[in-house]
Amino acid sequence: MAMASAPETWVATLGMFIIDIFRFEDPQTGQDLGDRGLGDQIGGGGTYFAIGARVWLDPENISMTIDRGSDFPQAIQDKLNTFSKGSNGLWRWRERKQGGTTRAVNIYRGEQRGFEYLSEKIRLDPIHLLEEAASSGNVSGKLPRFIHFICSPQRALQIVDQVDELKDHWNDGQRPKLVWEPIPDSAKAENLLDCISVMQRIDIISPNHEEAASFLSVSLQDILSPASVLSTDHICATLARRLAVGLAERCPPSSRPLVCIRAGKYGSAVLVPSSAAVEDSKDQMGWAEAYHTERDSHRVVDVTGAGNAWLGGFVASLVLHDQEKRQRRSSESWSLGVALKAAMVGSVSASFIVEQQGLPDFKEGKWNGESPQERLVQLESRAPVSLDLH
Repeated sequence: MAMASAPETWVATLGMFIIDIFRFEDPQTGQDLGDRGLGDQIGGGGTYFAIGARVWLDPENISMTIDRGSDFPQAIQDKLNTFSKGSNGLWRWRERKQGGTTRAVNIYRGEQRGFEYLSEKIRLDPIHLLEEAASSGNVSGKLPRFIHFICSPQRALQIVDQVDELKDHWNDGQRPKLVWEPIPDSAKAENLLDCISVMQRIDIISPNHEEAASFLSVSLQDILSPASVLSTDHICATLARRLAVGLAERCPPSSRPLVCIRAGKYGSAVLVPSSAAVEDSKDQMGWAEAYHTERDSHRVVDVTGAGNAWLGGFVASLVLHDQEKRQRRSSESWSLGVALKAAMVGSVSASFIVEQQGLPDFKEGKWNGESPQERLVQLESRAPVSLDLH
């Protein structure tokens, strides 16, 4: 009897898994005030991206590699297991024979926040996706259809080069869709040219509004400081035009990626580039709200990882759209409507992340006891907005 083939991995992240610890310091003296009982917490942008995608996709269609040391806490292992199905998908475990699990400390001193690695960072490359898939029984030898990475522009260019060198491992002869999330400390004006170089070689770029503003030397204070007198709609439209358009217009029209600006409580902007396949098509832009509003802001406990989870949900929606396109044998490009639907899906993923410290509860198809589909219906009733580019 022929063996059943392993499920196809649709999306993978090269982001890291980190065990976070916390240190609070007195704002005046710097005295160590301890961790306020938080203990070890699940961290890493890749982890939150994977969970954001998991809200909508089966675990066998997602892949994230975790380097597990002998110090890996059982409580964290048990929590991660709730999102997978036994050995099928989502987490790809690599045992560290020497050294422990990657750890980092989050330092809070009044309004200031610091972040320091306490152990070696272990880099993942696209070739590792093939190796880990093979070790999990997937012998197709193909890269996932979407690859997500969180890094500096310089590192992003290396990853793109590596994907291009693995052309024999592309699915159906098509390069994987590449999704780049800049790391905060690389979002600087001096890195803008490298950022633009990356944008011209990828499919999706998604900084948050602070990172995009930093790349472009835009003062967010000028946009947000009158928030008490300006409507949220006005702020959102201004953020979109200054940041999403500001990045996109620096690329030639034929090589612009889909631009997503994640702006926390303000929602998200998406700019969809014109299609070379459609005559006289133009760039289009829109805005989608965050799920939680001022009316239920009491449900927002901790926003750590929410942006990563938003992007995971956003990509999951595009993955499902592309799967349906393949079934119809369609080659149409992403429309503004498709991108705005994906933004709302991302907002729902993020909504579950912010409601507690750490990852949400998942049981019997419900996240924190609620249905993602029902939340999406509620969010869709607040129709997204199409925006003029200027």
